[in-house]
Order: sequence, then C-alpha cells, then structure tokens
Amino acid sequence: MNKIEKAFGNIKADDALKEATFEKVAAQMRTRPEKSKVVKQRKNARRFAAVAAVLVVALVFAGGGYHVYAKPVSYITMNVNPSVELGINRWDKVVECTGLNDDGSELLNRVDVKGLNYKNAMEELIGDEQIQSCINKGDEFAFSVTSEDDSMVNEVESICSGHGMKYHCNREGNGTGEHHGQNSEINSNGGNGQNGGHGHRHGR
Repeated sequence: MNKIEKAFGNIKADDALKEATFEKVAAQMRTRPEKSKVVKQRKNARRFAAVAAVLVVALVFAGGGYHVYAKPVSYITMNVNPSVELGINRWDKVVECTGLNDDGSELLNRVDVKGLNYKNAMEELIGDEQIQSCINKGDEFAFSVTSEDDSMVNEVESICSGHGMKYHCNREGNGTGEHHGQNSEINSNGGNGQNGGHGHRHGR
C-alpha cells in the first residue's frame, strides 16, 4: 500500500476526497484475492467434473460396457471383388471389419474404417481407387444389410445412388448376425437386380 499512499500524496485535491478514493481503491485490492480464489475454485470444479466423467466411463467399460460397445448388432456386406463385411454396434459404429476374399482383406488394410460411423465407413471404402474402378467399369455391386433398423437399408441405397453405382441390396435377418431370411430387395434398376437406373426399395 506504501506506493499507493505515496501516489495519492502527490495528488492535489481535497483531503477528504483523496481519503475516500484511497479507501475505495484499497478495498477493491483486498477483494481481488477473494475473486481470484473463486475463479480458481470454479476451474478446479470443472476439472473434477471432467475427471469424474472419465472415471464413470471407465467403470462402465470395466463392468462389461466394452463388451456391449464391441458387439455387432447389424451387418453390411459388400460383394463385388473386393468383398467385405462390416459389423456395426448399436451406436452405428463399425466394430468389426472382415475381408471376404483376398482383395477384400487388402482393401481393409488400405482403408481403416474401424470405429467410424457406418455411413462414413462406406464412403471411405467406396472412395478407394479399386472400388472407383469397379464403378467406372459398370460392375454391379451386391449389398446385404442385416439389421433391425430400417433406416440402415435406406442409407445404403442413398449412398450407392449418390455414387452412381449399379447395385442391388438385400435386407436380411433381424440384426442378430444370422445372414439369412431375406425380407426385401433394393435394385439399381427397380427390377430384378439387372443393371441400370437409380435404386429403389420394394417388397415388404
């Protein structure tokens, strides 16, 4: 406070005014450490909340949550050569990637889609040079979707149509991983799996 008192001593003003002003400045300076302490406490509280959230997630995974996360409930299979299958969990994340032939395994080695949303994963796979070559040659793609989620079939159709692919897509199973029991079919020509046109869904 000595420097402040000295500074005020050099100011020409009414003594009462200088004294009142000095007291106000001094009071503000005394409250600053308290405000700083409150800010620090708030920062510590936020840090504690973040750490607590991480611990909760860790406990969930330790209690079997990881098994739930890593378990596929839906499958998307792409057959053209290369051929691959994606296992998808209940949060629409790819948790399993399987090459159904040698070219499929090589494709998955080039394009790592594990952990991606299945729509992003399909985009990444379709963007591969080898798949693009198949599209440009007019090769027909065969997709099958095993899922209880109807929207997944629609998303596959939308992605294929968006890339101008010739394709047909079967809806299979009920999301349990049993790849049988056809329910519906999507065709790029609106018919019986022959080439041409844009896809549409028909059947049940």
